Amino acid sequence: MQITIQIIRVDVSQKPTKNGGTYGIAEVTYKQLDGTKAGSVALKKIMSFTVPTVFETLKIATQDQVYQIGMEKNGQYWDWKTAVLSTGSIPSAPANVGAVGSKAAQPVKSTYETAEERATRQVLIVRQSCLAQAVALSSIGMKSIPKTDEVLEIAQELVDWVFQNEAKVAAPATLDDMDNDEIN
Repeated sequence: MQITIQIIRVDVSQKPTKNGGTYGIAEVTYKQLDGTKAGSVALKKIMSFTVPTVFETLKIATQDQVYQIGMEKNGQYWDWKTAVLSTGSIPSAPANVGAVGSKAAQPVKSTYETAEERATRQVLIVRQSCLAQAVALSSIGMKSIPKTDEVLEIAQELVDWVFQNEAKVAAPATLDDMDNDEIN
């Protein structure tokens, strides 16, 4: 299957891999000019390792350029297999496309979290979990309500352990270095 698209915007970023390398992501915001979804605006993420030729072609695309995209069905998704800059004219769109108040005229804003937002969220989740565990630990065997400062200190120790903050928690180097947990 083939569609014709008009580039609205291309955002390219690099992401780290587990082995210390990086890969590229091109977030292509485009308007489909033909087919059943003519006039619709969409966002497609292209990874540099999936189809490198499409990534290399679209990472340098500029606003208003028109491309012919060759697609293949992969399960429930359509993978972009080819991207060729069109030298022809832009196909005419229906009269109501781009009209004032039309949703099709509005560019799509990405709702994906950035890497920084995900990292911040993870820290907050860990802190919340550690605080709950600190409350549970500090109330074991207590006849009175523990002080807030004591609970927060325990919570911070747990957070430091989770993130292995070596300045505050000395993690054992090997299993042999760990304390014996036999009951005497």
